[in-house]
Amino acid sequence: MKSLFKIYVIPCLFVFSFSLSAMEVKVLLASFKDGECVLSAQKGFVLQDPVSRNGLQQEDGRKKFALECRQDGVYLDGKRLFKEKIIFKPYGDSCSYDGNKYWGYFLIKKVEDKYLLINVVPLEEYVLSVLKTESLPGWPLEINKVFAIITRTYCLHHIMLSYQKKLPYHIRNSNHHQTYQGIHNCSISKQAVDETKGLFVSYKGMPILAMFDCCCGGIIPADIEGSIDFKKAPYLGRTYACTYCKNAQPFHWSVSYSIDDFISLIQEEASFIVRGIKNIEVIDEDNAGLVKKILITTPTEELMLSADQIYRLSSKIRSYAYTIAKKGKKIVFKGKGFGHHIGLCQWGAREMVRRGFTYKQILSFYYPGTDLMRFVDGTERYNKKGGICQDIKGILSEVQLRSLA
Repeated sequence: MKSLFKIYVIPCLFVFSFSLSAMEVKVLLASFKDGECVLSAQKGFVLQDPVSRNGLQQEDGRKKFALECRQDGVYLDGKRLFKEKIIFKPYGDSCSYDGNKYWGYFLIKKVEDKYLLINVVPLEEYVLSVLKTESLPGWPLEINKVFAIITRTYCLHHIMLSYQKKLPYHIRNSNHHQTYQGIHNCSISKQAVDETKGLFVSYKGMPILAMFDCCCGGIIPADIEGSIDFKKAPYLGRTYACTYCKNAQPFHWSVSYSIDDFISLIQEEASFIVRGIKNIEVIDEDNAGLVKKILITTPTEELMLSADQIYRLSSKIRSYAYTIAKKGKKIVFKGKGFGHHIGLCQWGAREMVRRGFTYKQILSFYYPGTDLMRFVDGTERYNKKGGICQDIKGILSEVQLRSLA
């Protein structure tokens, strides 16, 4: 049976100078095999060839029609338009997918046996869109500036990775990368993006992997084992604790399960039928105090689970820093922090702003050893310490950024 996808509106190496406004981001919105795409645009649209950019189909006054994606190509009204690629470009400044409006345009591209729906959008508009979900617009301007800079930095880092891995897109729209749900009208987010335009956090002249979490729980990242190679990303190996989030609501958390509910949760990870729990305990943790392994003793056998398994099984487990115990007929977790404990702590940064720290000071605190850089128009040349990046060679290893691969 075909799946239904509805769209509503809606490796070359080169070096050249460019302005920030010219940079576009390719965001993967969805992937699917055979299926129907219902496309529309409020002010109409044109279909284009991704190579020549010539219009291949234009319907005057028509704002909606159905494209059928088959294994042998993309069809309109039963006629095949292309084998692998199509651009859906609105006449207005926005298009929509799955109820969300987006700036830029859509690219539908076949890769192996799947079609990818990609939103091609200017970098600054992408950053503004991400702030809809990855920041808290009710917080002060200064903290939203921090979020704008790390959102932009994270995106630039993944653009680099996409070229290294030869991916057909730069970044995904889910929390696997950054949650991206399109256009919004939050004025403080817009101001934060405008006032930090082009700014990104760099290490040795390159945009860093700007990881962040909701609340770090006071964990020292340098003591965390296994998740990050701190030799490659020393700016994530902070050797001191963040103490600014200790009074935040997410710092402490607890969750309890009935024995039966917990057994239902873990049963799929067991190779035997779990008929009860006699004891449960943490038997291994790293130097940061993060859980690595849990031992569950049942009436008949023992079950060993990793912290990753537990974290995947329940959305109620907020971090890897917790204790666990059987108390009567319940399994009780008590923990601290919300997230992976690495990079910028959002609640800690919020408290730093309350105490008068600037966005530059906050970024330096959470990403030690980094510099703040920016893109500029004009004749300035790349300057590592001065923080100006004019030539693309300065940050992207001589890779040309193009709107389409």
